Amino acid sequence: IYFKDRNHIFTGASETLVALCHPAEHWTDLLGQTDYDVFPEELADIYYRLEKQVFAGAAVAHETQRYRTKTGRSGWVDNRKYPIRNDKGELIGLFGIARDITEEMRREQALQASEQRFRTLFESIPGIAVQGYDAHRRVIFWNHASEKVYGYSQAEALGQQLEDLIIPDPMRQGVKEAVDGWLAGGPGIPASELALRRKNGTTVPVFSSHAMQQGPNGPEMYCIDIDM
Repeated sequence: IYFKDRNHIFTGASETLVALCHPAEHWTDLLGQTDYDVFPEELADIYYRLEKQVFAGAAVAHETQRYRTKTGRSGWVDNRKYPIRNDKGELIGLFGIARDITEEMRREQALQASEQRFRTLFESIPGIAVQGYDAHRRVIFWNHASEKVYGYSQAEALGQQLEDLIIPDPMRQGVKEAVDGWLAGGPGIPASELALRRKNGTTVPVFSSHAMQQGPNGPEMYCIDIDM
């Protein structure tokens, strides 16, 4: 937490900020200083950009920004800056709250890397059709093998509902109920042989397995189909 006057000069700060500032040892060492006195120039430029937004009239300036400690450790903060006004409503300074989100960012990066490996793996398996569906049974993943098995291109399939693509009419209601029940916490769908529908209306026999996982926007169901 920190406070600055209209000239971007520190007027107060929490002790936790000192770990990022060179050569400060106590928060009082920041008094009378600007970001350019205590941070590397490339970081001070980033922090200063938000302050200009506040002094230009923004109710809040917010950005995820990099930091580097005096010992060289780097990370990310959720940095938010707010205006301070006097009794006349005049803008006289700002206060900021910088929350360390380094671990959250690293987890997010690891998740993205894991998802990319997952997608690369299933895109590179030519004989197994893999489709992903969101909580509304809409296609979110459609690999190349699915294009060959079912006849729909990825562009055609994405965003469409499962039952509108590959489910024969007599099976539609049962499939919708089974998927919705699973998403609601009910029993999973067992692996089995199914007669599904291609884009051209013909029937394709597949052995279909199913998996449920938590995605960034809620539960996701994946179908792994082998053309029989």
